[in-house]
Order: sequence, then structure tokens, then C-alpha cells
Amino acid sequence: IAQLQDLTEKKGNLFQIPPYFAYIAKSFSVLEGIGLSNDEQYSIINECLPYVSKRLLTDQSERTGGALSTFIFGPEKNNIDTRLVDYDRVEQLISGFSDYSTSAAGANLGLDKPRAVLVEELSDQILDLLASEEETPLQTIFIEQLAKIISSTSRSLWTDLRERS
Repeated sequence: IAQLQDLTEKKGNLFQIPPYFAYIAKSFSVLEGIGLSNDEQYSIINECLPYVSKRLLTDQSERTGGALSTFIFGPEKNNIDTRLVDYDRVEQLISGFSDYSTSAAGANLGLDKPRAVLVEELSDQILDLLASEEETPLQTIFIEQLAKIISSTSRSLWTDLRERS
């Protein structure tokens, strides 16, 4: 902290929080307080997850792609050789996307669809995201992980084949 204070004294105030950020933080805290007064288990973050999931999976900007990588890989996102997918986070992301898609489409209003139908509809939406004509951060991550799986599997098969011969 002392180094940061020295840097601030030498270079001026480098770390400024935009004024709108304070308003957003205050709004979130008020909404969280209202929610907690009605339900002790309420979490504004959990309520926002469906929208955030949709943005992470569909937005094509580099900034959102970085956020998607952080969400999927965690702190190791920049080390392409060793980073591993956190499948719990991926499941959370897909579940949030599903919740957003069904609520935005009104798909659950008055309809009791079997789980298999809902899973199939969600799968179609995810495949549409992966197969879009424009390159997206989701496609890049998916292709990278698919290449790792194919490489690892072929390496394993080749090793087994050499051992048997």
C-alpha cells in the first residue's frame, strides 16, 4: 500500500473510479437490501447471472471474450498450454443462459415442457452459438479445447498402438 501511495504522490491520482460506478454500486446495494429483507437467501448476483451468461456467450467483443475466458478458466486463463476448463463454472454459465433464454422467450409461461424438450431446445441454442458464421470468443475457446481433446486422444491411441506392436 505504501508503494501505491508513493506512486500516487509522484504521478497523481492514477486510479479514479468513474462517477457512474458509484451510482451502480449504490443501486445494487439497495436492490440487495430490498431482496434480503424479503428473502434471507436472496443474492443480486444470482439474479443477474442469466443476463451475464447470455452476454458472455453471445457478445463478440474482445473485452467480453476476456471475461468469458476468466469465467471458464479462472486465474490461469492466460496460460493456454496448462489452463483447464472449470466444468462447474461452465455448467453454471449454461444454466444461466438457459434461464435467460426461457424467461426472455416466455417459454415456461403456461407450458409444462418435459425436461428432455427443454434440454434439446437449449442444446439447439448452444449449437447455434458455436456454429455461427462470425467468429466469437466462445467458438475460439471451444475449438481450442476440442483440439486439445483430439490431440490427447490421438497421442494416447498412438502410444497404445506402439506398445501392442
